[in-house]
Amino acid sequence: MNAKHILSATTLVVLATFLPASNATADNSVNCEAYAQEAIKDAKEAKARGCGFTDSLWSLDYNGHRNWCRLDNIKMANLTWADRARKEGLQQCKDKSDAHFKNHRNREKGCLAYAKKAVKLDAEIRDNCPSNNAWPQQLKAHVDWCMKKGGAQYAHIENIKRTGIIAGCRLDVQKAKLAQTKIFPDSGKVSARRKRPLPVDVCMRKFNRDNSWFLGLGGGMTDVPFGNDCGRSVATAFCITKGYVEAIEAPVKTYDRGRDMDGLLASTYWIGSKKACHGKCAGFQYIKCKGKL
Repeated sequence: MNAKHILSATTLVVLATFLPASNATADNSVNCEAYAQEAIKDAKEAKARGCGFTDSLWSLDYNGHRNWCRLDNIKMANLTWADRARKEGLQQCKDKSDAHFKNHRNREKGCLAYAKKAVKLDAEIRDNCPSNNAWPQQLKAHVDWCMKKGGAQYAHIENIKRTGIIAGCRLDVQKAKLAQTKIFPDSGKVSARRKRPLPVDVCMRKFNRDNSWFLGLGGGMTDVPFGNDCGRSVATAFCITKGYVEAIEAPVKTYDRGRDMDGLLASTYWIGSKKACHGKCAGFQYIKCKGKL
């Protein structure tokens, strides 16, 4: 008999050893074609799932299963045992493969989330770190790398590193901006009635309870009343209006209408107010601001 189409003699001996004992007379109730078809069906599924079964129960030889079934000493109980053994083995393989597939899908979902974040951070690195030579990768490349590393829980550290790179670049940019300085000559605003800017007064305008107001330094006042805001704080307020953090230089100069301001009325103006100081007034010669906002 052709060995390609039947189970080997060794296989039959092994099966006979472990199968339940039976009388040595044929059992006319068995359907060997149906048995062989079911055996092949289970064996094919086991192979497709990669179960790795190698014994004769999982042979893909249809004639082998059918011819074994036709042996005189094979009863329905023998067929039932063999069929149950395949079903139980296949179910165990299914449970294992399903769990593996579920874990694989969960890993893919985690890596996709990681990859989307990585692509976004790569774009931020490109925008914030012009000197960075790292070329951003495509989404699929990030996913594949993550899967090879074992999942998002292992790849997540890379996005933390990217966040650190961005923060460092932004800090460098901010430091560079904070180091910027600019000098504003005559420090003030342009008036329609003047040929050049009107200087900022050293003090802010203050009111008395009777609505009279202080001219600030100069203008006949030698003592600055308590609470009057003067000096560097006023210069810094001016710098803030120009988009800088603070004033680092603000020398004071006395302005008198008719001498320094082309003979036109007001001498200085109070920052934050449309009012001007007339007569002899103390204003800033220039204001040097630092720290671009």
